[in-house]
Amino acid sequence: MARERSAALWPAAREQLLETAVDQAAAIPLQDWFRKLLSRSRFEHTHNVVVLDWHADGGSFSNGNAESLPIIRPIKETDIPAVYEVDRTAFAPLWQNSLDALGLALKQAGSATLIEEAGKPVAYQISTIGTQGLHLARLATHPDFQGRGLALALVKDLQQQVLRRSEMRLSVNTQDNNLPSLSLYKKLGFELTRDRFPVYQQALN
Repeated sequence: MARERSAALWPAAREQLLETAVDQAAAIPLQDWFRKLLSRSRFEHTHNVVVLDWHADGGSFSNGNAESLPIIRPIKETDIPAVYEVDRTAFAPLWQNSLDALGLALKQAGSATLIEEAGKPVAYQISTIGTQGLHLARLATHPDFQGRGLALALVKDLQQQVLRRSEMRLSVNTQDNNLPSLSLYKKLGFELTRDRFPVYQQALN
C-alpha cells in the first residue's frame, strides 16, 4: 500500500514541476522496488555514479615539477559567490550546487582549496572527512580555463594533504559516462571500486 501511494505522488509532483523552470528530474534508487517504480513512471536509467579510491599506502603519486604548479590556497567564506559562479558554469543544471549548498559544504569541509587567475577563483575542490579518510566531494574548473591541468593540480595537492595528515584513503564519485573525469582520476592512481549507483532521469518537457 505504501508503495502504491508513492507511485501516485510522482504525477502530482511532475505537474507542479512543469509550472517551474525545472526541465529535468533525476533519482538515484538504492532499492529494487524504487527502481521498478521509476521505470513504471517513465524514468530511464541513463548512467551510473561510480566510486574510485586512492590509498596512501599503495596508490601511485607523482608531485611533478613543483615550480610549474599553480598557487593553491584555502577557500574563504568570502570566496563562495565566486566559487558558485565556477560551479554553475562547469556543471550541467542537474549536477549544479546552489549558493547556500556550497556555503554549507565549506563549513563542513575537511579540505577546501582553490586556484585563482587575475584574483578570481577559476578552479576549486571541496572534500569531506570521515572515518576512512577524505572524500573529494566537489571538483570544478571554469570552462574558460579547462585543459590547463588545474583540476589535476588540485587533486595532487589533496593527495599530499592525505599523506601529511596520515589518512589512508581518498575517495571520489563521478559518472561512468564522464570519460575526462575517469581519465583524470586513473592518471592519478585512483582505482574503480565495485560501488555503483544507477541514475534515472526523465525530461519534463
